[in-house]
Amino acid sequence: MFEKGKYDEAIKEFKRTRALKKYIYSYIGLGRVYFLKGENKIDEAIKYYKKALLIKPNSADILNDIGICYAMKGDKKKAIEMWKKAIEINPQLKSAVENLKRIENKK
Repeated sequence: MFEKGKYDEAIKEFKRTRALKKYIYSYIGLGRVYFLKGENKIDEAIKYYKKALLIKPNSADILNDIGICYAMKGDKKKAIEMWKKAIEINPQLKSAVENLKRIENKK
C-alpha cells in the first residue's frame, strides 16, 4: 500500500495487524510509512522502529533505519551510534557502512 503513496491507508492496516498480534513487520512497516510521510513524522517513525527493535534487538537493518531517521532530524550523534551498533552486529551491511562514512566525512 505505501509503495503507491497511500500512507494513511497503510498506517491503518499496519495498526490493525499490530493489534492482532505483535508482528515485528507491522512495526517496521509503520516506521517506514511515517518515514516516507516526511520530516514532521520522523519521531513517529523512530517510535515504531524502536518497538520493532524490542522484538528483535539484534537487527542491524532496524538500527540502520533508526540511524537514518536520526540523521534526518539532524541528530548526528545518535545516527552514528545506531550505525555503529548496526555494523557491530553485521559488518557486511553496506548501507550502514556507507551512511556512517558519509556522516563522518561531513564532520
